[in-house]
Formats: sequence, structure tokens, C-alpha cells
Amino acid sequence: MQTRRDTSKTTNSNRFKIGRWAKAYQKIANKKKAILQWQYQIKQKPSQVTLNRDKDGFD
Repeated sequence: MQTRRDTSKTTNSNRFKIGRWAKAYQKIANKKKAILQWQYQIKQKPSQVTLNRDKDGFD
């Protein structure tokens, strides 16, 4: 496995890092989207949201 050139190894590792970063970024983006949707719901109809939260057992 050591017969390969250094350049190929670095490109592979960089590609792997970029892939992991993209996945993490997507997770963060999804969380942000969910929070924004939740805040929007509260603005639209606060009574219903509070009722749902009471059912779930949150304050």
C-alpha cells in the first residue's frame, strides 16, 4: 500500500474531509431550518403550538 505517490494520498484524504464537512454542514442546516419553521409556527398560531408543547410535556 506504500507504493502509491504522496499526492494521491493527500487528495483522497482531502476529499474525505470535504465529504465529512459537507455532511456536518447539512446537519446544521437542517437543524437551523427546523428551528426557523418552529419560530414561524409560533408567530402564526401561538395557541396551537403551546397546546402541542403541553401535550409533549414541555413547559
